[in-house]
Amino acid sequence: CELYERKITAQELRAALNALPDTQGRRVYAHYILGLSKTEIARAEGVAKSRVSESIERGLRNMEKFLKNTFWQADKRNNRPENLMAIERDNYLGPSWPEA
Repeated sequence: CELYERKITAQELRAALNALPDTQGRRVYAHYILGLSKTEIARAEGVAKSRVSESIERGLRNMEKFLKNTFWQADKRNNRPENLMAIERDNYLGPSWPEA
C-alpha cells in the first residue's frame, strides 16, 4: 500500500482523517493514534470486532485515495490545502468510554 511508502506530514494525516466518514475516522484515530485495540473500540461502540476491523481497513484505503488525489497531486503543483481540523481524544471517547 503506497500510504506506508511515503512519509506524510501531520497536516496531511489530519486532513485525510477528516475526509473519512465519521465512523471510519473515529475508528482509525482510536486504533492508530490513541493505540486502542479493535476489541476495545468494538466494546465501547457495542458492535462486533469484525465491523471495526472492516471499517478500519476501508478507512485506510480511503485515506490512501484521499492523499493520492489531494496532497500527492498538490505536491506536483506545490499547492497544499489549508482547511484542516484536528480530532481530539475527548471528542472520540465521550463519557461512556471505559477508562484504561
